[in-house]
Amino acid sequence: MSYMNTDEQEAVIHWKGRHLVVNAFAGTGKTSTLVRYALANPDTKMLYLAYNRAVRDEAERKFPFNVDCKTSHQLAWMQFGKHFKNRLTGNLRITDIARKLNTRHWALARTVLSALNHFLCSASAAPGYDHLPDEDERDGLDAEKILGAVQFLWNEMSRMDSTFPVTHDTYLKLFQLSSPDLSKRWDTILFDEAQDANPVTSALVLGQNCNVVLVGDRHQQIYRFRGADNALQDINLDEGFIELRLEGSKTHREWRVPVVRQLRVRLARLLAQAKLAGARPFDMLFDVNRFAPSRRHQDEYQYDETQALQSTRSFFRRLARDCGFAVTAHRFRHTLATELMKTPDRNLQLVKDLLGHSSVSTTMEYIELNMEIVGRTLETELALHTDICVDNQLHDLTVM
Repeated sequence: MSYMNTDEQEAVIHWKGRHLVVNAFAGTGKTSTLVRYALANPDTKMLYLAYNRAVRDEAERKFPFNVDCKTSHQLAWMQFGKHFKNRLTGNLRITDIARKLNTRHWALARTVLSALNHFLCSASAAPGYDHLPDEDERDGLDAEKILGAVQFLWNEMSRMDSTFPVTHDTYLKLFQLSSPDLSKRWDTILFDEAQDANPVTSALVLGQNCNVVLVGDRHQQIYRFRGADNALQDINLDEGFIELRLEGSKTHREWRVPVVRQLRVRLARLLAQAKLAGARPFDMLFDVNRFAPSRRHQDEYQYDETQALQSTRSFFRRLARDCGFAVTAHRFRHTLATELMKTPDRNLQLVKDLLGHSSVSTTMEYIELNMEIVGRTLETELALHTDICVDNQLHDLTVM
C-alpha cells in the first residue's frame, strides 16, 4: 500500500535540527510519520521511547533497524533495576508502609504511600510538600509528619542494603536522577505519545544532549484532553450524542460520539447541576470548581484553568491509586479501538467515525493479529470448501 505524505508530514520527515515538537491530533498518523522519518535517515541511530511494553512491541514491528524501541523502564534496568531485582514488587502496599513506619495509623500509611508514589513519578530531586495530597485528603494529618515519613521511605527504597520493597518506578526515578547521557548511544530520541508521559520520563528526555523529536496531542493530555473540555452546548441528550471538534486543525473538523445508556443519567444530572450553579451554554462542563459549596456568588464566577486542572489531577491520582496502574484518557481510547478492531470487517467504519480518523489507513493500525480469531476465520472459510467435498462424497456413496 502506498501513502502520500501531507505537507506537515513532509516537514517532519525532512527536518534537520535539535528539538522538534509535533502537535498532531489523534488519527493523523503520528507514529507512521516517525517511521518514515527514520527511513529517511538510515544512518542516524535513534531511540524510540514508548510509555509501555505493548506500544514498544508494536513499534518494534514497524521501525527500521536503525531505531531501538524501548520503554523508559528498560533503559533504567541495566544501570539500576537489576540491582533491586530481589526486592521488586508490582505495587507498594499500605501494610508495607505501616510495617516500615512501625505504626497502625492506617490513614497515615495511606497518605504517605500516595505522596511517595507522586514523588516517584515527578521530576523533583527530592520529596517535597508539592507531592503531598491536597489538604482535604490528608485526614487532618500534619504535613511535616507526612513529608518526614516519605523522605525516610525514599531513603530506605534507594539504599542497596535495605530490605524495603522497591517498585519499577523506584529504579526509573534513580535513573533519571543520575542524569544519564543517552547521546553516547543514540543521535536522536523519538518520543511518541508524549502527552502520556509522566514528569520523570519527560525530564529524562528533555535533559539529553542529542536531538529530540516529541510527538503528541496536547488535546489528549490526561488532564487536558478534549473530552474533558466540552462545553454545555456540546451535549445533546435529546438526540443522544456529544459533539467533538478539532479546534486546532485547519478544517475545524467535527464529529459526534453517542451518549451510552450507562452515562446518560449521570450526564443529565451533571448538566442540571451546572445550570443551577450558573453555567452558560458555552461554559466548560467538566469544571468541578463550579460546584464547590464555598462559592456564594454564582454570577461572579470566573473559570480558572489552573484550579480546574488541579482538581482533575487529584481525581486521576486517586483513580490511578485505586486501580493500581496509570490511568489516562488516551489509553482508554486505544483500548476501545483495539477491542473493536478485533472484528474489523464489522467495526472498521465505526472505529473510524468514533475516533474521528481522517483516513481508514490510520484506523487499520489498530488491527492486531489474533491467533484465535485467525483460526476461527480459517475454519469458516475452509468449511465452505471441505464441507462441499464431503457432501459430494457422501452423495456418491449413497448412489452406489
